[in-house]
Amino acid sequence: MTYYHERTMSIASEGEDSGFQEDQEEAFEEKPQSLLKTLFFEYSAGIDIANKSVPSFILEPRSMTERFADIMTHGELLIDAMAITDPIDKMIMLAKWYMSGWHVQLRGIKKPYNPILGEVFRCFWRHSDGSRTWYLAEQVSHHPAVTAFRFQNETHCFSISASVEAKPRFLGNSIQVKLEGGGTMEVWKPGRPAESYVVTFPSVYLRGLFLGKLAMEIAGPTCVVSPTLGLSAFCLMEAKPFLRGKYNQFSGYISESLPNDLVNGRVNVSNHSARRTKLMEVRGDWTGQTEVRDLREQPAIGNGDWFPFVNVRTLPYLRKATAKLHHQEPFESRIVWGNLTPALLARDFTKASQAKADVEVAQRAIAKERHNRKEGWVQRYFHYDSKTKEWKINWIDELRKNQANVKEEERIILTPYNLVDASTLISPPILDHVPKSSEHDQFSEVQPQLPEHLAHPWPMYPS
Repeated sequence: MTYYHERTMSIASEGEDSGFQEDQEEAFEEKPQSLLKTLFFEYSAGIDIANKSVPSFILEPRSMTERFADIMTHGELLIDAMAITDPIDKMIMLAKWYMSGWHVQLRGIKKPYNPILGEVFRCFWRHSDGSRTWYLAEQVSHHPAVTAFRFQNETHCFSISASVEAKPRFLGNSIQVKLEGGGTMEVWKPGRPAESYVVTFPSVYLRGLFLGKLAMEIAGPTCVVSPTLGLSAFCLMEAKPFLRGKYNQFSGYISESLPNDLVNGRVNVSNHSARRTKLMEVRGDWTGQTEVRDLREQPAIGNGDWFPFVNVRTLPYLRKATAKLHHQEPFESRIVWGNLTPALLARDFTKASQAKADVEVAQRAIAKERHNRKEGWVQRYFHYDSKTKEWKINWIDELRKNQANVKEEERIILTPYNLVDASTLISPPILDHVPKSSEHDQFSEVQPQLPEHLAHPWPMYPS
């Protein structure tokens, strides 16, 4: 069996994009299932394996910090949604975009790398209208494992911020990775009321370790709730029954929001079964063809019958662009795992295991030194807000507000590559003490001035 992994190629030989490269795909063979049986001797069912090392042959050759970027694979749908003014039509398009981002996955049993503390991944996508959406992710905590990330498009005035705790458990014949947390999308179109959307994430299952077919499956409820539009979209991604049935089936609906759909700013997933008036129903294969049915008194789609919604296999892909490796910093994901990924692609699992172990040993030594110095960890780009219990990106919201009255041609277009430089436009608080280390990583509740060796300006476009 083959599956596909993104590799990189140069996309420009000169000009502003000469320092970037765009991802492509290449195929290589799956490792035989018999090797997975070694798991049987290392784990017992039900245990939390967040801190345990998994065999290298079940690793997807990229980090979790990069994996979340797949949400923007069909980002043209999101750009289209930004132009829609009708609330229901807009929610339909947003649901279409959000569901389309989950089908990008490798065949077989593959798990992304557990990011090291402080690991960063950043990239951007070019849209057909010339605008760009950028992405910045940082592993802000290791115990528990929390990834914070941000998408932003200055041209279309939207951002998506999220923090997710990946909680893997060994279940005997499968591994479950529960994605706890959520995200918030904000839209600030000039001349229009601000909009907000709150989203949740399903769980990921690596099934068939010993019995049945090797497969990675996404299952569980996922929701998009908009308090400003007064609409909610609930989708249940269904697990395949053991004996019969199909993979990747889902069903869901769009309805007017109920008061309990959001509790303390978070989606109340259990409220999806509450009685409500549904406006739209959706169903189908979220990796292929889906259907929609308009349940309104005066249907605007398909006269109330099931109607083709979207086939994600026909959608154009956006390929992300990243800085070339020689422009990346030591803490960036593709540098951190620079020896492991090539070994996996070459199917040299002995070398891959050693490369993985080298990173883990080095990180334990760094953590021990930090503990001996009684130093906590200070995040680079995100800070923890104890009031909202969310990870927020440093500086950007303040910069956007400060630039509201600035002429458009004089505004700074923020990207992950000029974020540090742009931060000097305001005065972020200086971290005058380092919190003591504890059992869990320290959550910095201020926006710290970056250490001197990291505070140099990164060029928006490396030369």
